[in-house]
Amino acid sequence: MTTFEQAKKIVDRLPGLGVNRIEVTYDAWNDGGKYGNQPKQFPAQDELGGNKELKKLADDLKQKGIALYLNANYVKPYEESKELNAKRDAIRGLNNEPMPLFRNFLDTKQMTGFKFYLMKPEHVYEQYITPEASEYAKFGVGGIHLEWMGESLYSDHTDNPPFRRAQTIDVWRKSLDLVRKQTGAAAVDYGFAYTFGHIDRIDEAPLDSSRFVYTDETVPFYQIALHGLIPYYAEASNHQDDPRVHLLRMLEYGALPSYILTHQPPSDLKRTPYQEPLGSEYTEWEKPVAEEYAKVAEVLAPLAGKTIEDHRSLLPRVYQTTYSEGTRIMVNYNRSSVTVDGQTIEAFGFRVTKGGG
Repeated sequence: MTTFEQAKKIVDRLPGLGVNRIEVTYDAWNDGGKYGNQPKQFPAQDELGGNKELKKLADDLKQKGIALYLNANYVKPYEESKELNAKRDAIRGLNNEPMPLFRNFLDTKQMTGFKFYLMKPEHVYEQYITPEASEYAKFGVGGIHLEWMGESLYSDHTDNPPFRRAQTIDVWRKSLDLVRKQTGAAAVDYGFAYTFGHIDRIDEAPLDSSRFVYTDETVPFYQIALHGLIPYYAEASNHQDDPRVHLLRMLEYGALPSYILTHQPPSDLKRTPYQEPLGSEYTEWEKPVAEEYAKVAEVLAPLAGKTIEDHRSLLPRVYQTTYSEGTRIMVNYNRSSVTVDGQTIEAFGFRVTKGGG
């Protein structure tokens, strides 16, 4: 989808569009691709340029002050991985059999035929994470994004003896600390609390509640606890059904924007297990990326490192977030304008009152 050289060209275009504070996470760079020979990661794919071009990309971005994270899946390999022996490597369910997981179709949510397994935590740490951690440092990357570790906590019901969830937490923390020591940074998706203190970034942070029928309001407790301590990013903006709502959520919750960009069109991934890039061809997204980045950066950049002191509902579907230095951000999710304290907020609009602290 995107070679290492093509990735460099995409990143080089962004500063010219006004996008000048960037972190890059490269996915599917590893041996065999996205669902290749995991949990083994190295070497880098020859089709993308191999280890040599990956090192050039890391060096180039480092010179420009851009951190390059490599996405690594040590937790949930595809059943066809040459490195996977399910009877030996996978956790077992209550029936003491290797426990498969099936990917759902995005539209119908019905199970596909694509089967995955969850790895035994201690086994994957000893056999793959520990020996490969030093390999990342040789490439000079800025960090490792450990896929699934921030949102997957499970037990292994094997008989000799069972491996409990608390033990899995210990292994995931050891893994995060190890790659952090070797490369300088570690990132996860969603960010369960056991990762706090062991990571430098959270991707795809939760920005909504379950919307269960008995839930009347969504309260950003997670963001109130974390803002100013750990940077967290929203789900990719080019995967949202309503970009207006997504922008307001980022501003209300203090979440930074992210995008999934590829050189080739996502239609090239048809009939493969990887369905996530719904719209990602970079030539189609450069303008929207620049426009949204400018809006978010103007509001949130001055608030980096500041804590959220208050969040409240002002009117139906109108909310206000107050930061430690006094800045207030009001967002309006209504289809018509509203007036708050004499200030008009347009439909799906926002208003910022700067603090003086």
